Amino acid sequence: RIETLEKESASLADRLIQGQVTRAQEAEENYLIKRELATIKQQSDEASAKLEQAENTIRKLQHQQQWHKCNSNY
Repeated sequence: RIETLEKESASLADRLIQGQVTRAQEAEENYLIKRELATIKQQSDEASAKLEQAENTIRKLQHQQQWHKCNSNY
């Protein structure tokens, strides 16, 4: 009977350790995903800022083009 209990105890210990290893791996994966997400978000924010600058430049150039057309008509 003691031998059976020792086997069950060893089996439970192995399952407990495996569960801890699995949770540690999942925590590491989550950390890496969060880092990657933060990097992508930063890149997205930078791209949005560049897009806004480009749109502003386009509007300025269009305005200048219209101004030059008006002046050339006179």
